[in-house]
Amino acid sequence: MVMENSIFIDRLRDILKRNPGSLVFLSLAHELKKMGKIDEAIKILEDGIQRNPDFIAARFTIGKLYLLRGMYLQAEKEFNAVIQMGPDNDSRKRLAENCRRSAKTINRLFNLLSLIQSRLS
Repeated sequence: MVMENSIFIDRLRDILKRNPGSLVFLSLAHELKKMGKIDEAIKILEDGIQRNPDFIAARFTIGKLYLLRGMYLQAEKEFNAVIQMGPDNDSRKRLAENCRRSAKTINRLFNLLSLIQSRLS
């Protein structure tokens, strides 16, 4: 199975190399995430979103990966973009709003904990 994933990833990379504007970057990022290569998946998504800024699914995916990495401000920014782009699906829009709120709350808590920790030091 790992060998098949590797071959599939190589094919996706090849497609992306030949056509940097291809939307295949999202599939590549999903495969990299499955393999635990979160940072590489984020990089692929960042590059792809630069070329395709209106690709809602990519922005939603990178928002989730930012949450995994503790990059809460970046996650909130991406979920805001998803909400502003107005996805057709109401449940997707609600999910993006919930994720945005979660990222914002976590970021505030993290900042509060940092402040408390600095005062205790």
